[in-house]
Amino acid sequence: MNNTYIEELSLNHWPSLSTLLYGGWLLRFANGFTKRANSIHPLYHSTGETLHKITECEKLYAANGLPAVFKITPFIHPAELDSTLDQEPEEDSYPYMTMNKWLPADLALWRENTSAV
Repeated sequence: MNNTYIEELSLNHWPSLSTLLYGGWLLRFANGFTKRANSIHPLYHSTGETLHKITECEKLYAANGLPAVFKITPFIHPAELDSTLDQEPEEDSYPYMTMNKWLPADLALWRENTSAV
């Protein structure tokens, strides 16, 4: 099981109202209820020029009354997206909470040990 698959499971289990696939990025919209369902997930290999895509995403989210929030993971595409976003002018900060769970390399063994949960 790879990181992308785990991320796909996460996306499927916290669905948005609509999702747009834009050059390898998933743009999710759910009327602003949670950032997880109202954010940009650069999950797949990106096509197109990164700065142009960022600008288009910002316009699309603004048209929906939402900030353009990018979910940054160790396996984003393109890999330099995080540093590219750092060069963008800082906008208002929104409060958030990050929750994460360590997954062992042997997911089958983990499932056996947690099957009672």
